[in-house]
Amino acid sequence: MVEEEGYFFGFDCSTQSLKATATNRGGRIEYEYGVVFDVDLPQFGTVGGVSPSPDNCIWTCPTMVWVAALDLLLGRMKEANFPFHLVRCISGSGQQHGSVYWKNGAEKNILQSLDPNQGLFDQFTSKSAFSVQDSPIWMDSS
Repeated sequence: MVEEEGYFFGFDCSTQSLKATATNRGGRIEYEYGVVFDVDLPQFGTVGGVSPSPDNCIWTCPTMVWVAALDLLLGRMKEANFPFHLVRCISGSGQQHGSVYWKNGAEKNILQSLDPNQGLFDQFTSKSAFSVQDSPIWMDSS
């Protein structure tokens, strides 16, 4: 690949996983990475990417699962020597009906003081970035 071309990079966060794809200028996929929440992040106890609901009405996902998935995915990319310096454009799509609620003041108390040498998960957890720990998702009917 000619270095001047670079890559177009996209994230897709669905109910069950976080995927990343890098294409060349011609649209050919050059790199693919993924994190499956149930498999790669079992500590969150999700089933099909969601927290089990005993009444089939309240459906959520732990907010931090998405942050942990992003950290894990970027870590895998770094370990695989993904050429971040060649990324020319980034796009993303999120789970169309998942809600994340920032804690009041998080943009000043957390986002402005992020340390690039630490993962987002540890920084967001230690400073309680989100006001809701279990985010309602598209399946919720409560």
